[in-house]
Amino acid sequence: MKEYLDIFDENNKSLNEKKERKIVHEKGLWHREVSIWIINDKNELLIQKRAATKTLAPNKWSLCAGHIMAGETIMEAAIRETEEEIGIKNLCPADFILFDIRKSSNITDTVQNNNYKYCYILKTNYKESDFKIQEEELSEVKFISFDDLRKWTKKESDIFTGSLKGEKFENIITKIQDKLKELEEEY
Repeated sequence: MKEYLDIFDENNKSLNEKKERKIVHEKGLWHREVSIWIINDKNELLIQKRAATKTLAPNKWSLCAGHIMAGETIMEAAIRETEEEIGIKNLCPADFILFDIRKSSNITDTVQNNNYKYCYILKTNYKESDFKIQEEELSEVKFISFDDLRKWTKKESDIFTGSLKGEKFENIITKIQDKLKELEEEY
């Protein structure tokens, strides 16, 4: 089944058109994605290993994330991706905490991915064994502390997607920790 994405300009303004996902990536058209940073009660991050059969970044550790389909709202995409990839059901918009909107441009041999990524925190008390992973997408999930993840990515950088390493990752961690602290102070 072909997937279609809404197209935006470089300033995140809708162009009121949609294109097939393959074309969007071939031409480097701007589109939107979601990224869900799932954090447990110990403030550990859920990372997920992409399936070996994935075209882009097979067998690499990543996050719960995905494209916002044509006609879909940002929140509908966040809920859908979370349910599809790791099986968390009955989520509502109030469960997601927006902490960043990132403009991102990544070029690989096969993809020119220009997107605006809407980044959310989702707090959960799930254990790793509670998740029901989508096997076409993932091979495993695990919770890990930010410090342990930092150490691991420095040792084995090539087994992680860009969102989990380097300066981008450090900036995101700071934004997450600031947002969590802000939320704690509110309560």
